[in-house]
Amino acid sequence: MTSLPRIASVCTLTLLLASPGLHAGPSVAILGVSGGVSASAEAGEEPAGTTLLSVSGSFSTRQALAGGGYLSLLSSAGCRFDDAIDPADHESLQLKLALPAGFHRLEAEAGWNSTLLGSPASLSPNWRLGFIRHGKTSGSELELSTAGSWVCQPLDQEDVFRQEIRAGLTRRPSLRLNWETSAGAGYEHYSETFLMNPAGAETKDTRRDLLVDLQTTAGGLWGYFADWTLTLGVSYRSSNATRHLASLFDGDSESRLGVFAGGELIWSPRHNISVHISSFAAPSFYLFREARREDNSYSAEKLTTLTCGGSLRTDWTADHRLYLVLAGDAERTFSNDPAEAEWYFSVSGGLEISY
Repeated sequence: MTSLPRIASVCTLTLLLASPGLHAGPSVAILGVSGGVSASAEAGEEPAGTTLLSVSGSFSTRQALAGGGYLSLLSSAGCRFDDAIDPADHESLQLKLALPAGFHRLEAEAGWNSTLLGSPASLSPNWRLGFIRHGKTSGSELELSTAGSWVCQPLDQEDVFRQEIRAGLTRRPSLRLNWETSAGAGYEHYSETFLMNPAGAETKDTRRDLLVDLQTTAGGLWGYFADWTLTLGVSYRSSNATRHLASLFDGDSESRLGVFAGGELIWSPRHNISVHISSFAAPSFYLFREARREDNSYSAEKLTTLTCGGSLRTDWTADHRLYLVLAGDAERTFSNDPAEAEWYFSVSGGLEISY
């Protein structure tokens, strides 16, 4: 392990162990263990299956502050073993501070995500600053925010810096219906990803992307036992990324239009049973990159992909402390380029203990 991951692992574990020190608020700690199977296949490869064993833990708390503000913390850590020998860990920590002043509220967030045993290892701090104005008479909020992250992969040349600004309007006329519309613009810099020229030589220029998106989310209470959410979004990415495959050259290979549609349903038919269902579909339309045939030659069509999937999780408890959990998820990518097609699914079951 290099010195940077070693330092990061110590910092992450220290934060996770120290997080229960925020007392005087509603706190929840969860420990879980689960096992299952998964299978996946990429284009041109035979399907591969594996057994899974996962252990995880999380802790969350919220501390009330004078004047109606609050400080919240959410931390989690876990490790998954594929075929009981190949570990992949994850750690996360998120702090949020909210300070109200009349009809306004200031929110500041800082967080950390990492995987130290995975391939590749990565360290990722993130941040957000938001200003929210409440409607004086209506259940509406106007939000302006900026958020960013830095993904650092010490052993790979895949570092990415992201920063965006966002404006959104939220309306909550009742418990049964609320909606939010937001628009954002962002910038990504791949500081270690150098561009290629048509001759296949690496240049001194690095990849830079500009992004804009528009998103609408609606949700609410369905009956007395179900919460639903529907999301629809559209995005545009302008990228100077290039790609060189053998004698084939792609300029602006990542510029594309994207659409996202998804939904979630959380249903509790009884106080000790909960069911969580989600699904999504996300087509992408590349503007300059051409699709390839089976022999890697270019076709006359621009590349298009459609990724869709869903997940199902259900849990049952007799005492609201020990939970039996069953979960499954699946995802598949369709494309007019055979090299872009792939699929994945997994099923698992386990136990969670809540403190």
